[in-house]
Amino acid sequence: RIAPLYDAGLSELNFSTGDDHQGFVPYERVVIGATTAAEFGIRALIVVEGRVGARFTMQDALLHPILSEFMRTSPARAGLDLLNNIWIPFRDDAEIAQPDAVYRTRDRLERFEGCDNVLENMVITPHERLASCCGLTFEHIPEMKIGDVRTRSLRELYDSQLEDFLKIWIRVEGPEKIFFFATQKDPDIPFPDGATHPCQTCAALFLNPRVRSVLQEHYLEKVPEVMFRYQVMRTLERRSDPSFAPAAEDAPPAPAGGPPRVGFGS
Repeated sequence: RIAPLYDAGLSELNFSTGDDHQGFVPYERVVIGATTAAEFGIRALIVVEGRVGARFTMQDALLHPILSEFMRTSPARAGLDLLNNIWIPFRDDAEIAQPDAVYRTRDRLERFEGCDNVLENMVITPHERLASCCGLTFEHIPEMKIGDVRTRSLRELYDSQLEDFLKIWIRVEGPEKIFFFATQKDPDIPFPDGATHPCQTCAALFLNPRVRSVLQEHYLEKVPEVMFRYQVMRTLERRSDPSFAPAAEDAPPAPAGGPPRVGFGS
């Protein structure tokens, strides 16, 4: 099952696990998938979603016998990483606590940066829709769904999202600073100090009618600054990304049967 993915150009495979995930996918399947991918040459990542009082922790993940043996003896162990992440609730009645340091409060605003997910990580959903990001809350934001890949080309759909200034603004400044901008224009809008993840604030930007109204009324004030910063950002990214470099004159031709794997030369 891994070979067709590799042949199609897949270079990284990420898995999430945690208390909620394991109600549907046993952790052992995650371990087998990740270790097999790494041994096949596909970089693998296991993300352990956590919270205060979580039953399944990073220590539990590392102690799994298959993973423990793999990380100790496999020549491919450098191709597999593990990462702790924050789990956020998707129901109003869910009680999830996190350490105080992770709450994205108004007084910590200067720490927050632009979102490096939106406009960068495209998602094709099981329903064959293209989405502008793979953030935790994108399924709750209609504007993140940008079209049907069965009827329009990926290039056309990708380019269409660049007509949405709010997405560019999120890429440059991040949802927290945009939300704060809205509270400055309407002080009766409460800042979401209870958020522990930028995706929660991003969903609030799109789903809160008062915030939408304020942004629609005042966004032109930010257009010159945001668009300038976005263009600078893109220019610097292109200069530092070797995939944008012109091919050398003596570079070998692309292999027959399809385009080259991105990031692996011409």
